[in-house]
Amino acid sequence: MEQNIIGDLASIQLTLVGISFSIFTILYSLVIGKLDLLQSISKQIKEGNRSPEIMQLEIFCLKSLKRLRRMNFWTIIICITSILLFIILWQAKSVSLSNTSKNVLFIVNYIDFLGILILIGVVFRSYFSSTKYD
Repeated sequence: MEQNIIGDLASIQLTLVGISFSIFTILYSLVIGKLDLLQSISKQIKEGNRSPEIMQLEIFCLKSLKRLRRMNFWTIIICITSILLFIILWQAKSVSLSNTSKNVLFIVNYIDFLGILILIGVVFRSYFSSTKYD
């Protein structure tokens, strides 16, 4: 019975690796797009175009980059944690664990799962706040 639970948790961790890596990839592409836009804005500013619209666009890009990089940092943490937990759980299937070890593994798995749910919530909240029209 306990080997089935550990195997199920290992499968969940493998799924979380895929989800977190997908989120990372999407956020990474958004960061690259914002960096390209920021380079274009920087070029315009260097050419003397310091209009209020350009300056506001630069501020918006910098804020967006900061937010996206922070989200991607946590995505990387969750991805690495999920990979490590998958490896540990995969190895734990073949050995007998003490109750304390099993409980620690279960708690860390739930925390990791909660982390990915929070991350998905942050991505959704960011989407809705970025696309809101007044």
